[in-house]
Order: sequence, then structure tokens, then C-alpha cells
Amino acid sequence: MGGFRLGVDVGDTFTDVLLVDERTGAAFRAKIPTTPHNLAVAVLNGIRDTCRAAGVDPKLIGHVLHGGSVGSNAILQGSGARVGLVTTSGFRQVLQLARSYAAEPLARPEDTVEVIERIGPDGSVLLPLDTGAARIALRRLRAARVEALTISLLNAGVNDRHERLLGRLAAEELPGVPVSLSAHVLAEPREYERTVSAVVNSYLRPQAARAVRDLETALAAAGITARISVLRNDGRATAAGHAAERPIAAVSSGRAGGLRGAAHFAGLAGFTDFLSLDLGGSSADVALVRDGRPRIDRQTAVGDLTLRATGVDVHTVALGGGSLVRVSKSTMELRIGPASAGALPGPISYRNGGTKPTVTDVNLALGYLPEAIAGGRIRLDLEGGRKAVAALADALALPTPERAASEVLALVNDKLFRALRLVSVRNGHDPKDFPLVVFGGAGPLHANALARIAGTWPVIVPPSPGTLAAYGLAGTEPSEEVVAAPGLTGAGPVRLRAVLADLVHSAGDRLAARGVPRTDLKAQADLTLSLPGGRITELLADLDSSALSAGDPRGALGIEPEAEIVELRVIVRGPRPPLLTHEPLPGRKNPIPDALLRTKKIMVDSTLVAADVYDRTKLLAGNIIPGPALIVEPDSTTLVQPGHAAKVHPSGCLLINPE
Repeated sequence: MGGFRLGVDVGDTFTDVLLVDERTGAAFRAKIPTTPHNLAVAVLNGIRDTCRAAGVDPKLIGHVLHGGSVGSNAILQGSGARVGLVTTSGFRQVLQLARSYAAEPLARPEDTVEVIERIGPDGSVLLPLDTGAARIALRRLRAARVEALTISLLNAGVNDRHERLLGRLAAEELPGVPVSLSAHVLAEPREYERTVSAVVNSYLRPQAARAVRDLETALAAAGITARISVLRNDGRATAAGHAAERPIAAVSSGRAGGLRGAAHFAGLAGFTDFLSLDLGGSSADVALVRDGRPRIDRQTAVGDLTLRATGVDVHTVALGGGSLVRVSKSTMELRIGPASAGALPGPISYRNGGTKPTVTDVNLALGYLPEAIAGGRIRLDLEGGRKAVAALADALALPTPERAASEVLALVNDKLFRALRLVSVRNGHDPKDFPLVVFGGAGPLHANALARIAGTWPVIVPPSPGTLAAYGLAGTEPSEEVVAAPGLTGAGPVRLRAVLADLVHSAGDRLAARGVPRTDLKAQADLTLSLPGGRITELLADLDSSALSAGDPRGALGIEPEAEIVELRVIVRGPRPPLLTHEPLPGRKNPIPDALLRTKKIMVDSTLVAADVYDRTKLLAGNIIPGPALIVEPDSTTLVQPGHAAKVHPSGCLLINPE
């Protein structure tokens, strides 16, 4: 059974669903309020809506590709599990010492215990584990009611014997509590990096396991037997069960999906190098893309944390439409985030019990939002939004609510500019060297103002920007990953060549079983290497026929002569599945009359102006929309400021430039 696949992007505020007909590539979208008590409920609601629009039975869905920002948002907002940490005696403060700068530890000092043991740097056992004392330490954590456990011992990266033994003891002393062994999360000698990565993995495991379990249960109850895959940080799909055990590998999978979609539409518009901004409900992701491909880094940054988890190179800040806006009582200064209203209760204007002002309420008060969003599911409370902003004005001693709203947006845009500048400068560039691709539900509202600050022209707004990440998820190519058995240290050319061929064949068999032709497969070797002095490095190399048949496979892969193979993975990918995009019919400079919905008053730069409001679905290629204007669609609204104009590109993208 199959014929349809589903891309799902779960955010803090909204869940985006994209249903794709695998025969034709036709796509159907839905934007649904996220259901925090059970994330699967929103997914099922989206399935019902998209299947109804497509006129198909949900049971025909054969594959669900799942991603989102729930994990990264949990880190940014401090809403993950309570984690217990077990370390070697004398290393209790490994998270606090860090690498000169320490982010707020996700395992509390009072939930950190030490055990008596010692493994040497060469893997030898210098001091056996004191199991009796270890049990006592574990019972302390049980009494503290930790919800997840991390075991990170000195030099476990070269010998995990004691970690595995402690894991067995923990299963007895803390039954039902998920355990992350640092050597299994990150097989490296770096103590801090290995520990913080394992702690983050534990921090997210209960939430990730619950999300997968709830989704499997909900789909089964609906009679949907689809295979579930979760997008990893690097854009590859992995099995849902693996993602539940190693959520750190998918902590920001929504980023990867969004960047896939952004690169696709930027390419259609003629741009292969660009900056991107994904502004959602609780977080903003900024990236630099060169040659149409997001840069893959061996590290993933979330807020102040840098994790050893391969992913797209994205900088994330805790800022979105749902970010709470407040005034500091001590300094009387504006503060935005990191806390978010989320889906429940949501912004005040959502009429769902929210009592604290958000960035969304500010945008509504300035006139930028329509009466209803998310395809009409949420009717906004304009009066409530205005009252929230008026309260901010009173707290700041400003003369009008509009002045307070302008101050909020100036701070939001300044934070976003700082993120754009950081990503550009650390890669040796100036932001104004690139156009800016914006997406996410809130991104197109802030894009024009942000480009004025950063000089990033043109601004490119893809079609359906609020569901672009789901589009990217649904377009993920099929892939399989196979890991070589340990023991490749010192392997000669003949053995290494045989291992590589066997792994490629095994992964190809799995894809063939899924109906992917062998003739369309591409393979890569993902290696973790140990260099003299204990330095660990990674290498990603293409595995084509010449590399597989080379007399010296190490040289063909680019492995340095003195390097030893710690871990070898082979990834085999099939072709990217087809996705149809909406290409508007050709038109002239002026939009057709039906595209103009109305004219409304909005506030731009503290000035009240009359803005035309357009229905994006009725715009034609070649149409030029001068500002001030609002271009609305079911999942987002684009603001074109005075002195600027948006042109409809044949790809369906809006290109905003100064006039």
C-alpha cells in the first residue's frame, strides 16, 4: 500500500503537513496548531485536511517523513527532561569547566554524581569500577527523580567497558529511566564534547520517545501503516526508533528540511548563493548557502550550546512570532524571549487564554496580519493585541501603543541582523554580498525591514513560505545507512575494499527492497578517524566505482596515511522524489483586479500609511507590487514596505527590491 508520502514539520506553535502524490508530484498543504499534549493529534488533523483536499484515503500514505524544531526549542527554552549525570571521580564539574565558556548546564550540579573507576588514555583499566558505591550514587539520582540518565566516564571513548557496566546497574536501580552512554553517543576522547552531547541526548530522550510512540499509535489507530522516518540534522532520513534513542541527531531536523526547500526555490529564481532566515513561532534559524547546497558541519549549534552532531550549518536564536515581550522591572528595558507562548496558550490575539504579549500581537497591532491565519483556523483578536501593546507602552512610558510596537520590531530586527551578520562574518563574508531567502510563518513579515538593515537584496519569498520545511522534508531522497563492524584499525587495502563493497551492497539491497532502482544510487563513506596525539577528525567522501575498485582505497577516499579508522558508515541515497511547484501563469506588470482584496491602514516606521492587500494565489508572473503592501496566503503574510516593490518571478517566488 502506498502512492503518497507525507512531510511533517512540527514546530512549537504550528505543525505543517505536506501530502505528495508520488506518481504526479502534486502537493497538498495544511498548517495546523500544534497540540503540545500529544504532537500526533496535530499531525492527524493535518493528514485529514490534506487527504480531504486531495480526495484520497489516508491509508494510501506509504511513508511519513517527520522533522521539526521541538528539540531545539526545548533546549532554547529549558523545557527538556531532568537529567542525572554520572562521571568519574574528580570530574563532577566537567560541564561547568567546558572550554573556557560554559553554557548553562542541562544536568544540574545536584543531579551529578561521581563513581570510583579509571580507564587510561590507552583504554587500559587502571582502577576497576566500584559497583557497590556506584549503586549508592545511582540511588541518590533515583531519589532526586531524574527523568533521564547520562553516564560519561573518563576515556570511555577508547574503552566503554565501565559505561556499559554502569548502564546495566542503572537499568536495575532506575528502571524505566532512559540511559545515554557517552561512548555510544559520541565515540571521541574529548571529555567535555562527549559529555555535553550525551547530556543533551538524555535531555531530549523522553520527549522524543513519547513523540514517536504517540505518532505510531495514532497512525495505527487510523489504519495508516506508513513507514515513519525522521530527518536528521544533516538532511538524511533515519528510522523513527533510532531517532527516539538518539534525538541529538535530529535535534534541529526542521532546519534541514527548510534549507532543502529554500535551496530549491532560490535555484529556480536564479540564485545559488544566499543567506536564509527561517522565522517560526519560537526560534529563528539563519544559514549561509553556497553553490545551492547547505554547508554540512560536524557540529550543531543551538543557542549557546555547540554539540558534536553532524548537521547543516545553521545559527539558531530564541526569537519567533510567539516570543514573549516584556519590560525589565530593574532596567525598564525591553526583553524578547527566550520564553515563548507556544501553541498553548499562544499569543493573546489567538483567543486561547494567553495573557502575555508576543511579537505576533505586536505585528497584529501594527496592522500587518489578516483577520484569520493558518488557513482560517485561528481568528485573531485585534482588540486583545492592541491592549497588550498598550500595556507595553505604559510600562515603557511611551506616548502611544504604536510607538511601543515600533520599538519591539526594531529590537526583533536588530537581533535578526546580528544573527545574519554572525553567520556571514564567520564565513568571511559581508551580509550584503548575498540575497536573503525568508520563510517560516513569521519570516516574510520581517524580511523587508531586515534587508534594509543588512543590505541583503533581493529578498526572496518562496511560495507557501510557512510550510517550506514540510516541503523540504517530503522531498528527502530515500537513503540507507550501514555501519561497519568494529576492528578496522590497521585494515589493509584488500580488507577495506571488501568491507566498503559489502556495505554498499547491503545498503543497496535495503533500498531495492523499497523499490529504488540500483542504477540510480549514490554512495558516500562517512568516517571517524583518529590521528596521532589523540585528535579525532571526520571525513565524508564519495564512493563511486573508481574508489571502490582502487588499489589503495584509503588514498582514494582521502584518508591520511597516519590516520586510524575509528568508525566507518556507508550512506547510499536514491534519487530525489518529484515535487510539483506552483508556477503562476504569465501576466503583465499590474496585477489583475481580483488579486486586490482591499486597502487598510498600517504603521510603518511610526507613520500611518495606506497599504494594498493582495491575494498571493491570484498574482501572475511579472506582476509588480509596490509598497506599502501586504501579500497574504494561507500560511504567511509578506510585508512590502514603502519605497520597495515585490516582483512575481516565474518560479512563483516574490523578489523584493528597493524601487
